[in-house]
Amino acid sequence: MSRPTRILYPGAWYHVFSHGTGNDPVFETGEYGAAFLDVLAEVSDATRVEVHAYCLLTNGYHLLLRTPQPNLPQMMRQLNGQYAHWCRRDGRRDGPVFGRRYRSVLLDPDGWPLRVSRYVHLLPKERGLVGDPLLFRWSSLRAMGAKIEVPAWLHTSTLLKLAGGPNAYLNYVSYGVDAETAAFYSRQRVRPVLGQPRIPGTQDDAPAGKVSIDQIVRTVSAAFGLAPESLLEAKRGRGEQATPRAITMLLARSPGGHSLEDIAQTLNIQHVSTISVTVRRCRDRLQKDENLRDQVDTITRRLPVGSR
Repeated sequence: MSRPTRILYPGAWYHVFSHGTGNDPVFETGEYGAAFLDVLAEVSDATRVEVHAYCLLTNGYHLLLRTPQPNLPQMMRQLNGQYAHWCRRDGRRDGPVFGRRYRSVLLDPDGWPLRVSRYVHLLPKERGLVGDPLLFRWSSLRAMGAKIEVPAWLHTSTLLKLAGGPNAYLNYVSYGVDAETAAFYSRQRVRPVLGQPRIPGTQDDAPAGKVSIDQIVRTVSAAFGLAPESLLEAKRGRGEQATPRAITMLLARSPGGHSLEDIAQTLNIQHVSTISVTVRRCRDRLQKDENLRDQVDTITRRLPVGSR
């Protein structure tokens, strides 16, 4: 039986969830949960997918997402793939981490994102993990309720505006899951659509149009007056191509939305972790160096329109 085609369009809201294989936990310890959130932060930034709520359970996770671009499959492939790669490092784990294709429910934007966020935040209590969901460390509820600092990658403003602020949102959650939402998720096979989303069209899982890494290399090299081939050479030290090469990695991640594996293959990088470290350092530099920040902004504007 062929798997159902996902409905994709700009601005769509989704409840996405994935579970582990067999009896093996997806998040064995807090180290695993922290690693997943790091990957989620990186991938959501690279693909420009908005994370509005999350909850990590022992054997899986739940996310409330909004996709300004119709690229949910690309985001999820990177998320599950990079986390699985982290789990298998140093021989810690062998075999698949997730047991099946991730599930997604397309949401009617009128009211359902708020209701589904409450369902997601109450899952730890429903599963008997805590009596008070505010005591659960591995969900976004404490950030939504202004009990902890909100991570830069977590979008809280939309739901908080709908609820009336952090305290009002916590009160809303305390009412419990409404009967309609509970009935929807109690089905043995959850349907792929909740409510009546305004769907302008459908697309399959083919990648959305985006700028290629080669195009980014050409644009960056032209801005620095270098031969494109020089950015494809892996060299140690801080030569003249170190900064352009770092910017190439940065733009390939965001707004390019390319996976670490694709970037590594194109730029002849042996370890994908090198890219994550380089991108992180480059972002730190941009925070402090206004001239470099202006230069990167200029390069970004020169990229093909479809990449931004």
